Amino acid sequence: FITMPFANLKDGTTRLFYQTHGSGKDHCIVFVHGGAGGIGSAILNRMDNAPYTAEHTKVMTELSGPGRMCVEFCNRCSGRSSCNLDKPFGVETLATDCIELVHSLGFDKATVIASSFGGPTALWLAENRPSFVQNLIMVHAGGNITHYGFSDKRVDVIRQFVSQPLAAQKATFATRGVPEQARKDVISLFPTPLVPQLLAVPGLVDRIRASIDEMGFSDDDFCQWYRGQMYLMNANIVSDQMLDLGRITCPVLIVHG
Repeated sequence: FITMPFANLKDGTTRLFYQTHGSGKDHCIVFVHGGAGGIGSAILNRMDNAPYTAEHTKVMTELSGPGRMCVEFCNRCSGRSSCNLDKPFGVETLATDCIELVHSLGFDKATVIASSFGGPTALWLAENRPSFVQNLIMVHAGGNITHYGFSDKRVDVIRQFVSQPLAAQKATFATRGVPEQARKDVISLFPTPLVPQLLAVPGLVDRIRASIDEMGFSDDDFCQWYRGQMYLMNANIVSDQMLDLGRITCPVLIVHG
């Protein structure tokens, strides 16, 4: 595969980390990952985000056949991508980031494959930029935040957090004891309905904890990551893509189970 580490977006503050597989110029396949994922999590729907496993390499090699290029990227505020947290953003921002990246690689349109929390972004693209989405594949993905087990109380917490100035956000973060708790039990950072699923994956929690220890995150690092995740979740709160499904004109494949 060909790795091209970062794309500088036109807003002047956001850098998307991405990589490509294959060098075809006829068709682009772009992956929109979910939640706190990143490169590798979109196609395998794995929470450990291991993009260089034999399984991942095999899938990407098969997909990036003659004439095709596969593009994986980390959403703003996820993985290795950066973003400006001066103000909240919506799902349309995440969608236009994807368009800008694909255009920068020389493609006018793409097959969009969305996993989990990437669903709202992919649906927004199909509903509002039909000329961009050649085909849409939804893998365990929904159209709004309620499909992912977020209660009204959790939604209110997210909205209140992103509406606060930076100093108040840092105070909230510290008060909740997230840095200490994350090092003790990283599962506390995930929505409650996901906990049984995460615990059911052999060794997953230990792998996540080990990754955090290896990265040597400081409390400030954790705070920046936490803020980014709250802004990403808020982006999916402010709109419900399930209301405009009738506007989708491209072929759609839904994979769920």
